[in-house]
Amino acid sequence: MHKATLFVTALCCSFSVSAKEGWEASFGLGGALNLQESITIKMDNGERIESNSVSLNTKPFNSPPYYNLRTGYWKDDTAWELEFIHHKLYANASDLDDRVQNFEITDGYNLLYLNYAAVYTQGWNVRAGFGVVIPHPDVTVDNQRSHGGYQLGGVTTQLALEREFVVSNSVLFSLEGKVTYSYAEIDLDYGKATVPNTALHLLGQFKFRL
Repeated sequence: MHKATLFVTALCCSFSVSAKEGWEASFGLGGALNLQESITIKMDNGERIESNSVSLNTKPFNSPPYYNLRTGYWKDDTAWELEFIHHKLYANASDLDDRVQNFEITDGYNLLYLNYAAVYTQGWNVRAGFGVVIPHPDVTVDNQRSHGGYQLGGVTTQLALEREFVVSNSVLFSLEGKVTYSYAEIDLDYGKATVPNTALHLLGQFKFRL
């Protein structure tokens, strides 16, 4: 009886899971499904160009690809994280106003988040984040191209659910789904573009315990 009790105790201990602790860093690839949005371009001369129900594609494997980077510190199964998502938007040309020949944010409709994450149950994490949009537009209106640099364009939020798989003591692989909502006002050479985005993201990530 005593031996049986010791065996059961040892078996239970072998399946105990310690709390997540310490630094983690991750890199991931994936893609996003974007809802249709209305895009407004306010020209410097006061004109407004409205494009409604615009389909937006991410084309995740076109250069530069869609990816994310994240680092965070875990303590007692909760963490604060910094996350960068290189998101991209290609507007369907047939949905744009006739005056808009091209509308892309392909060097990045970048999303930078401060996240709070927590272990939901063994192998499952949840996170919420708030941050900023850093766009790099490539837009042509009335045959005039505006291809400016990176800028601080707006705000963004996210909710995410992640499933982790252990590869080794220091490496994990995870699948993560997230919903983001972002709103950006982007400076162009001849005006300003308002570009909201609601997207469902799916990523595969390699994670490293540091």
